[in-house]
Amino acid sequence: MRFVYNTGLRIISHRYQHHGQSLSTKHDIKKLLPVAKKSRKYSWLKDADSMALQQACLNLDHAFQCFFDPQQKAGYPSFKSKRGK
Repeated sequence: MRFVYNTGLRIISHRYQHHGQSLSTKHDIKKLLPVAKKSRKYSWLKDADSMALQQACLNLDHAFQCFFDPQQKAGYPSFKSKRGK
């Protein structure tokens, strides 16, 4: 889901820029999914397939792996828009 991908990217970027801390997208962001589902603000996430939410976290993790791999010329992961890739 685009929302989970973009929110994860925003959290990671904010934590690194303001606190100098990096988060593992595969582990740390996936741990936030159950917390978000229980909150009132993001309770609509309960309706989404849990595998799709976890896959968005894995896609973000893969984007960061490609970014840090010197053999690949991938740029910093970007936010996904509704209009296309």
